Amino acid sequence: MKKKLLAILLSCAALVAACSSEGYDNFSFPESTGKSTIAPIDQHKIETHYEDRGEVLPTVATYTSEDGLCVIEDKDVYFDVTLDFKKGDHYAVGKAYGETILKAMPDCAGITESFLYENIEAFFTNPDDAFYKLLSLRATVLFDSIPAEYQDEITGLAEQLVSGEGFTKDGDLSYEEFLLMQFVPDAFRETACSAVSLDGTRTTSGKRITSRLLEWYTGTESQIAKIHSVVHYKNADKSFTAVGSLGLMTTLTAINSSGVMIGMLDVGSVAEEYDIVDKTSYTFGMRYAIENYSTAREVAEYLAKHAREYTYCTNILVTDEKEALCVELPVTETDGEPIIRDKDTKLLDVLPNDCQDCIFIVNAYACDGHDDTVIRYASNIIRWERFNEWFAGDRVFSLGSFKEIMTSERYDEKLYQIGNNDIGFHLVIADYGTRTLQAAFTKEGAKGDPPVFYEIGSF
Repeated sequence: MKKKLLAILLSCAALVAACSSEGYDNFSFPESTGKSTIAPIDQHKIETHYEDRGEVLPTVATYTSEDGLCVIEDKDVYFDVTLDFKKGDHYAVGKAYGETILKAMPDCAGITESFLYENIEAFFTNPDDAFYKLLSLRATVLFDSIPAEYQDEITGLAEQLVSGEGFTKDGDLSYEEFLLMQFVPDAFRETACSAVSLDGTRTTSGKRITSRLLEWYTGTESQIAKIHSVVHYKNADKSFTAVGSLGLMTTLTAINSSGVMIGMLDVGSVAEEYDIVDKTSYTFGMRYAIENYSTAREVAEYLAKHAREYTYCTNILVTDEKEALCVELPVTETDGEPIIRDKDTKLLDVLPNDCQDCIFIVNAYACDGHDDTVIRYASNIIRWERFNEWFAGDRVFSLGSFKEIMTSERYDEKLYQIGNNDIGFHLVIADYGTRTLQAAFTKEGAKGDPPVFYEIGSF
């Protein structure tokens, strides 16, 4: 053993000698081509301090439709919208919403059109007329597939906001552009999201905390920051609150009066080509589910049952006070079978899972038996490992300390964003202890400042 060790040491010494035999006499440092891109580790972290409660914004101005079916309160940072389905049908409410948008934000249609084209051009190379016709066909098929009352809402809204024709970047929103905007996640999608939910055993209140970060391309001039919205759908036992943007009826993040919170997270389909035949919208499927079911399990089972009808593989966050679930929705048999994941579901072996009574979600499937897409993109595995590090063990969080850890990561091109204000469309938190919602929104011209959380409603 001593002889072998001596031989290894001698070999290493010889290798070192060989590598260093020329020395540094003839070495010259290359001329610098610019500033170093390496940043100190503390520049990737940000220290934040939050109270449990969020800020309450005053109303700057109030706008009401002539029939009273829509009220929009301008909160400066976002628009607080109330749609009253108890006093009017879906078409009338949609029309009232469009009428009131034009009062509250006259340039909403132009902002929406600009935002739509920048999304398309950011992710598709040289889109031409044929490509836009293809996207328009997808949107039309999806529109025809959703329940008639949702179609009526969209039609009423379009009649107020549409003034242009065809796919032309002219500042006037056409019907084709408007309709496509309603189905972006279903027709061509580009979102990056994450979610975390802590059981009551992990919180000081003894009640669940759920957060959902939606990241979406927000425009070169942060156009979306001008039209953030919180929309309260008042419809008896079908009532819910959705967080999105003015005039967007697609369900991105929502919570109903029973406390069922839902949010979509892009996964993407790799096994099959895009198929629109006999397909429907999963985002409007999410809306239907929270309007008609009162528990997270019921909502999850509804979505899993209809997985094959959707256009893209996706993850759906669904929580209520008792349960936190991720519905992994493959759209074809090649992609796999739908799985409703809870905190005890067996995960892929590559994923660390050191957290008690906690579930988190990234833009990839995590369940054992599904395609291992989590390691296909660095952002997924980085986020997963970061969440696993933050929530490992059984540490108990207050709402304030939960917000602090969720916003502790500065945006970085390689680390990607976890909770910073620069790119995140919105970060919504449901506190089941107080049954209140808080949200942070993308700011116009954000410079990496800590997000500000606002009280946006209750459930």
